[in-house]
Amino acid sequence: MVEVAEFEVLPGQVLVGRLTGCGVQFNQNVFAGITGAEEGSFPDLERKVLALAPQFVRLFYNDKQANASAPDGTMGSFVRSVQLAQQAGATINITWQSGTLGTEEAQESAMSRFAGALGELVSTHGINNLRWVTIQNEPNTPGMKFVTPEVLDAMYRMLDRNLTALGVREQIRFMGGDLIQGSAPPAPNSEEAWFAYMAEHMADVLDAYSVHVYWNYWDTARFVNRLNNVQEIVADLAEDQRKPLFITEYGVRGKRPPGDPGGFPTPTGEPLGQTNLAAFQHAWFLILAAQHGFVGTVKWDCYYGKYDQGTQAYYAIGPAPEWPLYPMYFLLWLVTNTTKAGWRVVEVSRNTTAPTKQLAAFVGEGGEQTILGLDTAGATLNGVSATTNSYTIGGLEPNTDFNFFVWNRDGEGKLVLDRKISADSDGVATVAAPLHAVFALTTSTLTVLPS
Repeated sequence: MVEVAEFEVLPGQVLVGRLTGCGVQFNQNVFAGITGAEEGSFPDLERKVLALAPQFVRLFYNDKQANASAPDGTMGSFVRSVQLAQQAGATINITWQSGTLGTEEAQESAMSRFAGALGELVSTHGINNLRWVTIQNEPNTPGMKFVTPEVLDAMYRMLDRNLTALGVREQIRFMGGDLIQGSAPPAPNSEEAWFAYMAEHMADVLDAYSVHVYWNYWDTARFVNRLNNVQEIVADLAEDQRKPLFITEYGVRGKRPPGDPGGFPTPTGEPLGQTNLAAFQHAWFLILAAQHGFVGTVKWDCYYGKYDQGTQAYYAIGPAPEWPLYPMYFLLWLVTNTTKAGWRVVEVSRNTTAPTKQLAAFVGEGGEQTILGLDTAGATLNGVSATTNSYTIGGLEPNTDFNFFVWNRDGEGKLVLDRKISADSDGVATVAAPLHAVFALTTSTLTVLPS
């Protein structure tokens, strides 16, 4: 037994009181003609999506595509995609992606159509997991001529009136932001400027704030600094202006060409989205987001599909007809199946001189515990390392058996149940994982792992 554990879980020090959870973006056009997948392949995709058990799902509503007269069945695909998210049991966010905003009349018309689509999802299709709505994707992107904080403020209030008239407003809360980092302050498109406006003028109508975070695989400091910065921006707001924080898109980019998100310099030019390295960096990001008190995260994105004529290959499930599972899928599965929506994220104190070791701790209402961990020194590896790290973790329920799951133990990007580990009478357990791996120490019992 170790006298002083390297890490101590502190269940009384709560970082997130109620977790919305680990989620993904569903491409709303996957069932439409633009994606080009055969109908017979969809049961396999749906099975894999449901097995992933995403806790939080975001979908785009595109004002040009999502109407009854749109080509290629895009409105039907939108509804079917939302129904899949409902079936998965996820909390759902619908984001009004973009549209014509040049006049107040155009804004009013757009919000009327959006409210009608949302109302139909609830009243006709029984989508009771629809809990969040966001207006405008990445509004502080340079060059968004008609998208200003003032315009979006007015549009949220238009949508509020429309949803109230339809009797569904109580079910649906408003999330504001979806911000990129933007230029440095005091530039009007900086996220600092947008947060300041939302806090001062929209705190009465918004229930949460959201941001997007992307980074290059060789520059992980970018997401570390970004999470710190966003946390500090909101912490500096007046207490009544602070809102829960969500990350509604995140992902890692590589060298281009090939196309978005780029490749990794392997001998075969492996697409970055299919690498162990990308999945590992996502695990680090998720642990850090939990440590910083973010309530929910959305990985861009879950599966192959076409938003437009281009292809954005960030997905965890590859193209039809095989819908192959990439290492990212297995990593996300580890998180979504060992933590639960509604759990708390609690503080973990450090008594170690190894700054690269990172843990996040999750506690359920019934005392369930999950610890996610890794060593960030493995973030530059796509292959295997001979180095194995041990972690001593205190603050666990004494004399309790835990399952020890490891992602990428053998460098294959898959999951294994390594063994059972028991906390001693002092609530301390010792685990070991390869440098290139991510682990979950959990009271959750998972009988079937994806393959």
